Amino acid sequence: MSDAMLVIHAIRDPEQSTRLGLSVSKRVGNSPTRNRWKRLIREAFRLNYTTLPSNMTIVVRPRKDAIPEASAIAESLVRLSKRLGRRV
Repeated sequence: MSDAMLVIHAIRDPEQSTRLGLSVSKRVGNSPTRNRWKRLIREAFRLNYTTLPSNMTIVVRPRKDAIPEASAIAESLVRLSKRLGRRV
């Protein structure tokens, strides 16, 4: 699943709680930009953990031309993970 901000892949794992994986490549930007993306995605995951589907491993990758904004990342993460939760 993807939108203008994030690309998300997920697998269901009944023996694990919901987990987050990150993949932020050099195409996204320089080191401070990549680290900002990682911080913002982790924070969005932490704040919305209870609303995300349970027992899933979610791998998140930011889009190349997207601008890292906390509210947009959180909204995108929740929306896409719920859509994936219904499919997986």
